[in-house]
Amino acid sequence: MIVATLIATITFAAGFTLPGGYIESEGGHQGMAVLSIPEETDNKGNKDIADSARENFHNFVTEDGIAMVFSIFAVGIYFLASFPNSNKKMARAYSGYGAILTMAAMVVMVFAFIDALQVCYTSLFFLKISPF
Repeated sequence: MIVATLIATITFAAGFTLPGGYIESEGGHQGMAVLSIPEETDNKGNKDIADSARENFHNFVTEDGIAMVFSIFAVGIYFLASFPNSNKKMARAYSGYGAILTMAAMVVMVFAFIDALQVCYTSLFFLKISPF
């Protein structure tokens, strides 16, 4: 239950501290995530890198949300399993479902972390050959 709670906390915080930061300049896009605004090119005029960063950013946001939902469901299931119950089989089933959801949340959180790295560090060689 502690691991699932930590995953929920981390993914919730990651949803507010997005890679790339926020737009601080006054205007119509103030306060929005930098990488959520469609642009034609990055700072050096490279359209492919800008498209790749934007796609990885959207993947990060999606995966982060999925990991948070899985971990919140796991915490809820662990909470249900903690109630006194005469049916030990049901408590073991709840614990098993909670463990599966926690493991799924950990896997999705790793994918989200890799996408966040790909957004922030587009020039690193080992991220370009990553299967993610």
